[in-house]
Amino acid sequence: MLYGDFNVEQKYLALLNVAEQRQLPLVDNIRLCFQMLSLTAAIDRD
Repeated sequence: MLYGDFNVEQKYLALLNVAEQRQLPLVDNIRLCFQMLSLTAAIDRD
């Protein structure tokens, strides 16, 4: 699924990159959430 020039997974990676650069707490939890959302999106595409 594409939104503009980036797919959802690319947006998640960009947000994680910003969170890591800003040293936000719980980045691992955010990463896990995005992984689950990406997995469900992939399942929906099948």
